[in-house]
Amino acid sequence: MQTQPSQQGQLHIAVRGGAGLEAFYGRLGWRETGRRPGVLRLPAGDRDEVLMCLAPL
Repeated sequence: MQTQPSQQGQLHIAVRGGAGLEAFYGRLGWRETGRRPGVLRLPAGDRDEVLMCLAPL
């Protein structure tokens, strides 16, 4: 897999929406780059998958 020049040195994560993780990672410098509505099927209900990125310091 080849890395795009604009993505070099970035870290990417996917977290469960609605669990407070977006705010937690946001305080640490992560920013939301995308969202997949309702893709996480859980017994408590469907949740969004939130895509986040951390650029190098």
